[in-house]
Amino acid sequence: MTLVKLGQVAYADAFGAYTTVRLYPEDRLTLIPDGVTDDQAASSLLKGLTARYLLKETVQLHEGDTVLYHAAAGGVVRSSHRGKIAWIHVIGTVSTAEKLRSPSKRL
Repeated sequence: MTLVKLGQVAYADAFGAYTTVRLYPEDRLTLIPDGVTDDQAASSLLKGLTARYLLKETVQLHEGDTVLYHAAAGGVVRSSHRGKIAWIHVIGTVSTAEKLRSPSKRL
């Protein structure tokens, strides 16, 4: 059993989230690196879970499928790089030319 302190890990279940002490499967915890704020950790976990849900749970995707993301400059799309791993074609829309040109916003 590994003991962690408040702020060292994040997890997705809400049940028991406000308890003082809790047992939780180690393989379901996400370690939070030093320097990452609670807000950053929470939003990253939420974006990653949303991306996973969209790519793995909503529809059954297969090699060669195409996924269209609206607002592709948003964090959920950047979290969904798994599409590239699964050989899925990704097309994204953006609202401004600036978002299109920004290298940090590319899929």
